[in-house]
Amino acid sequence: YLYAITDHGLYYVKENIAQNIYPTPLRSALLSQKKDGILFIGGEFGLSALKLDKNKIIDLGRISGFKRRVRTIAYDKPGNIWCGTNNYGVYKIPSFKIFSEDLKVIHFPLDRFPIKKISWVDVYTTRHSVLFSSEAGVFRYNPRKDKFENDKVLGLDYSNNTKWIYPIVEDIHGNLILSMGMNNTFEKETMIAQYDNNSNSFSFIKEPFKRITDFSVE
Repeated sequence: YLYAITDHGLYYVKENIAQNIYPTPLRSALLSQKKDGILFIGGEFGLSALKLDKNKIIDLGRISGFKRRVRTIAYDKPGNIWCGTNNYGVYKIPSFKIFSEDLKVIHFPLDRFPIKKISWVDVYTTRHSVLFSSEAGVFRYNPRKDKFENDKVLGLDYSNNTKWIYPIVEDIHGNLILSMGMNNTFEKETMIAQYDNNSNSFSFIKEPFKRITDFSVE
């Protein structure tokens, strides 16, 4: 079986039957790292948690200190949860042992990012760090300096601040599949950023995807 998040809610799918077990519009979801059956869900309401048991759920509640619309959710290595939003930057829920509605929430508004002309931020879990993508490129968070910095690992050129990236998905080998576009243009570019363990760098495979430039691959 599998779970699917949609504009109509959370579906439990088994064989050829789909059952809506949480009929609330959802934007994103993240499975708990603790293997405790908890699914974090994001939408217009902010961030909530559900306890899953096949087609049965227990609603554990919504985090009270965070009521912005959630675009994407990601884990970092220490177990903190990050949420990307429209217009309000990102939110971090520090690592915790037990979920509760009054968990601490730390807000990083858009003016904490090095590029000021951005409106949305998405967050993606990767093996090295969380990637923060926007309509002006990709950023990483430096916990030692408590600041966001321009990404220098992927090797993409964001100098003109007009390239947006959405989405980013990491495979089991550490490669990144992503779509990139230019602001105010329709055409998009999809590619694989192939990771090299020896050099700690990426090389890009673009040719096979040039036939699908008219839409983002998700």
